[in-house]
Amino acid sequence: MNIRTFKEEFDAVFFTQLRQYIAEARAYTQTPESTRAIDHIEALASNGKRIRPYNTALAYCIYSHKDSWQDIVPVLVGIELIHLFALVHDDVMDKAEHRHGVLTAQEVVKQDIAPKTTQLLAEHISNSEAILIGDLIFSWAYRSLSAYPLSPLAWNTVHKLTEEVTVGQMIDILSPLEKQISFDIVVQKTLLKTARYSFTRPLYIGAYCAGVDQKSVEWIEAFGDALGLLFQTQDDILDITADAQTLKKDPLGDIRNGVHTLLSLYVSEHASLEQKAQWQKWFGASECTDQQAVVAFLTEVGALAYAEKYIADQKEIAEKTLTNSDIPENAKAEFLQVVSMLTARTH
Repeated sequence: MNIRTFKEEFDAVFFTQLRQYIAEARAYTQTPESTRAIDHIEALASNGKRIRPYNTALAYCIYSHKDSWQDIVPVLVGIELIHLFALVHDDVMDKAEHRHGVLTAQEVVKQDIAPKTTQLLAEHISNSEAILIGDLIFSWAYRSLSAYPLSPLAWNTVHKLTEEVTVGQMIDILSPLEKQISFDIVVQKTLLKTARYSFTRPLYIGAYCAGVDQKSVEWIEAFGDALGLLFQTQDDILDITADAQTLKKDPLGDIRNGVHTLLSLYVSEHASLEQKAQWQKWFGASECTDQQAVVAFLTEVGALAYAEKYIADQKEIAEKTLTNSDIPENAKAEFLQVVSMLTARTH
């Protein structure tokens, strides 16, 4: 199952359901600002990669021996809505102005209310409205998931997914307070915030929807975790090297927000004193915008090469785990396509 084909087919059913939820929510309010913010949810949902529902659909099709994922549409919609909720809240925490090439929820509200109040109050109200928009999307996610007879094992995995990504984000938010951070904490944060949220748990959920037991899919954890670590490290590199048009947001966001990654970890452990002094001028500084200089710096220090080696190592772990699993060869080929797709991506 090709992810591009899946996205096209899934988006048709996803946006049909999303528009229904939006229409129902709009009926509750006559406030223009709230109405516009609710309507903007559809734009925020556009241009997503659909990696999480794709992983769920893939695991379901393989373990159910079916060619179609249509039986579990409510589950797939629910998983994508959980992701959309997380993005909206993440944008508030990151003070982001754009997501997927469109204004973030708080920026839409801010544009509407800015002429009516002070800048300070506009910031507070727009952030508060965006948080509530995220909460609304989260309620839709559980509404959709509840429309499918999930097993206790599948529900427990959904709960784990939401708990893990929340705790991972908590670690991430606190990390700028630390001048130096350990490799173990970076990996722990990435496992919770990205790997298990995007790969491991969605794969488990799809398998459980197909009726398999926990013991039959133990290989998924090592495979999904490796893919997630690979995926996040790619994102960290792209945040440094890709342009705004490719990213659909401003680059260098992690550096400006003081977010610790394997790149910053490498600098703290291997850079010279002079290099560390330069890094500290950028790290956590809102005025850090010289992308060319940052790329040159991380190349010279060796941080980019280190991160690329880490990606290659995680790819090898994923492939070995897959090879050693007892799933059919055709299923292994499907999952290997996922590995190839991820390692070749440029955005």
